[in-house]
Amino acid sequence: MKIDRFVLSARRLLTSSAAIVLALASASVFQQALAQEASYYEYIFPKPNSEFLRKETNIIVRPGGNLDSRVLEGHSVFRLVASKSGIHEGQTIVSDDKKTIVFKPLEAFEQGERVTVTVNDGIRLENGQRLKGMTFSFTVQSDWVPGLERSLVAESSTSVPGDRISEPLPS
Repeated sequence: MKIDRFVLSARRLLTSSAAIVLALASASVFQQALAQEASYYEYIFPKPNSEFLRKETNIIVRPGGNLDSRVLEGHSVFRLVASKSGIHEGQTIVSDDKKTIVFKPLEAFEQGERVTVTVNDGIRLENGQRLKGMTFSFTVQSDWVPGLERSLVAESSTSVPGDRISEPLPS
């Protein structure tokens, strides 16, 4: 009887351990896929999950390689949806370096809102490669918050008058 219970307990433990290993492996594969997806892009602005961005923030991506000269023809590169102001239309341009795509929203974002940016599938490079899209978010700065200015400038024992945002210069 004790041996049967031991074997049953060992089987349950092995089954639980296998499930944990499988879950960890799946999470690792998912994280690698996200990293690989983002690795198609050598530059992304704003940085995903960044905060305190200006209401007039532009979106910039550089895939890494020369863009196909027809990259914008018949293809919507970006979709921006903000938590308060909704969908944002804008102008998409390829910069002079022929490697960077810039989206300039027509309307400013609202203070404190979260903006979700989708870079759609299908950006073409000069070599014919089509890139997978990606989605990331950022947060626009809120109204002024008392005390926030102190966190923006490092406190220092060697400070001089006027080096803090809230401290006036001496008269």
